[in-house]
Amino acid sequence: MPKSKQRGGAKAHRKRIAARNAKLGVLRKKMQKEYSSMFEEKLKDLEQKFSGETKNQDSSVEETPTVEEQQ
Repeated sequence: MPKSKQRGGAKAHRKRIAARNAKLGVLRKKMQKEYSSMFEEKLKDLEQKFSGETKNQDSSVEETPTVEEQQ
């Protein structure tokens, strides 16, 4: 007897495949959610890091001489 007959035939096969695909879909959504949250957390950390650096920098601007001043 073929293996497919022993395991329930085409109907059982479709049922197993549907269950497998549903499980993979759940895992895919879970991983996407974890990745998104990790990415947002990393982005917030970088924003805090760089926003602090721009506020603490010295805001002095050096003026370059114009053409008229050089002559």
